[in-house]
Amino acid sequence: MTTVVTPSLSKTVGSSTIAAGGTTSFTIVIGNAGPSTLTTASIVDTLPANLTTSAAGIGAPTLQGGATVPTAFSISGSTVGGSVTIPAGGTVSVVITVTATSSGSYTNTVTLSPLAGVTNLGSTTATAPGTVTTVVTPSLSKTVGSSTI
Repeated sequence: MTTVVTPSLSKTVGSSTIAAGGTTSFTIVIGNAGPSTLTTASIVDTLPANLTTSAAGIGAPTLQGGATVPTAFSISGSTVGGSVTIPAGGTVSVVITVTATSSGSYTNTVTLSPLAGVTNLGSTTATAPGTVTTVVTPSLSKTVGSSTI
């Protein structure tokens, strides 16, 4: 029997323009239109060089339609990863909060990898672009030409 899945993968960013030192969040949604269960598919999200997160920045996944998370989402270096099992009609959503470390544009890509031998009829990558801006701190000074009047 052939296992056939039709996964969907999306990634959205809370605010695509943030200041260096600021935060934003990415929401990843993985679905499966079936007909078979998407079993232990790995999710890998390698953060761009100008974004960071921590274990505390990875929210608890929202599971619908009998979906499970056999391997919890975690961070290793700059990579967030985990695995999902999603029956036909189910979804898993996870929110990752990141901090911008330096200015510049970025494209953040998440990849879904079904197990070997599975016929995949759906999407396996999703991206979210954005920009980190430089924060300029204004300064003000005052000088007096003569100290006596």
